[in-house]
Amino acid sequence: MNTTTRNALFNRRQALKIGGSSLAALFLAACGGDEVNEEGMGGAMMSVDAEMKIAEWEAQGIVTPNEPAEWGEKIAGHYPIATINEGVISVVVPHPMSEEHYIAGIYVRDEAGALVGFQELSPTDAPEASFEVTDEGGEFTIYAYCNLHDVWPAPLVRDANRPGPWADKVGSHTPIAELTEEGVVVTTPHPMTDTHYIVALYLTDQDGAMIDKVQLNPTTNPEATHTFTLPEGVTSVTPWSLCDDHDLWIGETIEIG
Repeated sequence: MNTTTRNALFNRRQALKIGGSSLAALFLAACGGDEVNEEGMGGAMMSVDAEMKIAEWEAQGIVTPNEPAEWGEKIAGHYPIATINEGVISVVVPHPMSEEHYIAGIYVRDEAGALVGFQELSPTDAPEASFEVTDEGGEFTIYAYCNLHDVWPAPLVRDANRPGPWADKVGSHTPIAELTEEGVVVTTPHPMTDTHYIVALYLTDQDGAMIDKVQLNPTTNPEATHTFTLPEGVTSVTPWSLCDDHDLWIGETIEIG
């Protein structure tokens, strides 16, 4: 877990201690001070409602690949995959959506901890959301709340052009996809130890749809590799690799002949 995310988690946990008077202050601040117009009041009420909902979710627990609590076997299906393009953050959570078990919300905070996007979801929705932001080059933390398995934060996906604080780790964390007779082999040239390893590998198609995901274990997976079977109609694939300490990384797209 990187320093930015760790600080964000600390700030969010501290925020859970906010009382009613602080929420009132938040309301006034969001409206622009003591003088509140109708437009400001509507936006402020929405902001306060979102923060109250988020506080309820986070009170149940905030977990990460490095500190998953009792949900260590559920990391791959709960970690939010977030990319940014032309000022829009797109988030997908590779998670089923049923009445009993679903992603109930996705939200985004900027480096200062300000809420810049909030989307509540129902079991009939897709586990995804998009948010417009003004700082294309900024750092953001994206959160996904599962109704059974707590809140999962993540930064924007890393790559060679946007490595965040991990510029020296590009080579060891970027996944490589290779087409073989058995399918597409995704490999990350990363050590697999009990304290530092690749948690999960993902493969998406030309439309960004999830083909499949696999969670790895350093005890049973001495190498960070997996062969994915391709369904019909796939014309290109993109690999993704999640490290327990250094975030989610995207590799180069390859064409399927």
